[in-house]
Amino acid sequence: MSDVAEKKTLRSVKKKLRGLCRTQYDILKERTSASKNLYNQALYAVRQVYLLTGEYLNYNAVDRLMKETLNLEGKVNYRLMKAQTAQQTLRRLDKNYISFFRLLKARPDMNPEPPKYIRKERHNVLYPKQSFQIKDGHAVIEKG
Repeated sequence: MSDVAEKKTLRSVKKKLRGLCRTQYDILKERTSASKNLYNQALYAVRQVYLLTGEYLNYNAVDRLMKETLNLEGKVNYRLMKAQTAQQTLRRLDKNYISFFRLLKARPDMNPEPPKYIRKERHNVLYPKQSFQIKDGHAVIEKG
């Protein structure tokens, strides 16, 4: 799918999300919060390993690590959303770090900074096509 088609689809889905019922909205709110928490938790792990050893934890290593890492409430952020959605969040972090390393290599004079923590309450969630449906012009998000 081209970038233009993908942006049109994203805009279309955003419009359809406006008509969510309260339970659907609450599910989406929980997932966006879990996505932010997973991103920040994974970023912390990647930063710590990089600062201590100088090595980068790639997507596969972070994915394995986050499946077992507890948050402050004793839950696993990775398991608070569908696996595909959690994987997309971790892939986004991996992509951000790869961009950082490319920029660091290409333009060291710019002194680029590594990816930052997400400070806002919620974070974008990337849903694969299988994780939601459009019924009667509105998005329906699965509970699981």
